Amino acid sequence: MEGGEHFGAITERVPLKESFDASRGRRDVKIDARGLKEILFGRLSIDISAVDQLVDTSQTRAIGDMIHYYSVHHAGTEYPLREGLERMITEIERAGIDILSPFKEGDYAMPRIFEVAAAVNRMRSLRVRQIRFY
Repeated sequence: MEGGEHFGAITERVPLKESFDASRGRRDVKIDARGLKEILFGRLSIDISAVDQLVDTSQTRAIGDMIHYYSVHHAGTEYPLREGLERMITEIERAGIDILSPFKEGDYAMPRIFEVAAAVNRMRSLRVRQIRFY
């Protein structure tokens, strides 16, 4: 077997809280969906054009707000990205997708966890702390 019996050490990544800044101008939080291809997260543009599974702008809008929710509640904790996103999804399933915004949006469609992770991984501002598991 090529590479031996073991794959090697798994490195989990914990996103740092300072990676996420949704402020723009005088507004503390400014998040916009630009179709299926782009999310404006504060001053940062997140290119999600390679995330082929998205089919509606309401998913893109939800992803932008999910990234913000994740950054407030789970970034910078001891949880790796995967586990933090899983916890967020569980919270949304319990309380409803309206927890993403202080306003009743009515125009969210739930994306899969993979699309949210893909968007986070495409953030140019993303900084992580690595944790090795053997």
